[in-house]
Amino acid sequence: MMVLTTITGITFVASPAPALAACTTNGCTGLDPQVQGCTGARTMPDPIWYTSGDLIYSVQLRQSPVCQSMWARLVVDYNADPLRTMYVRVQRQLYNNQQLEWQASGDYTAPIGIRTGTTWTDMVADYASGDRARACIRFGTGGSWSCTSWQ
Repeated sequence: MMVLTTITGITFVASPAPALAACTTNGCTGLDPQVQGCTGARTMPDPIWYTSGDLIYSVQLRQSPVCQSMWARLVVDYNADPLRTMYVRVQRQLYNNQQLEWQASGDYTAPIGIRTGTTWTDMVADYASGDRARACIRFGTGGSWSCTSWQ
């Protein structure tokens, strides 16, 4: 709702307050970014772009400052075989400052079989204190993963 206020002949318009997300950081882990209202997301550097005669897609690591979370997004521009199953995942590795090593990563994978469109995985909490995340894709259940760089 917008409020108009007139003081000494000058009209002021108050903008509506920005929508608040339903979760932040670890509270978003495993949740859908769109359902949770994670607006203002940006694509991190180095997405994967792939173009061939029968398949055109990109895999991106997305980050929302509102939710302080990240997820993988797949944008399929063309897929000649909608039965082709792609698996998209977001991975998060936690940095253990005490032992200077990486701990097991959080991992959310979504199987996708679409001709065109955009889809995404559930979220992992945003990186902090040296933590990092990346987005990955593979075809079928036995293929190898192709991943963006760690961010």
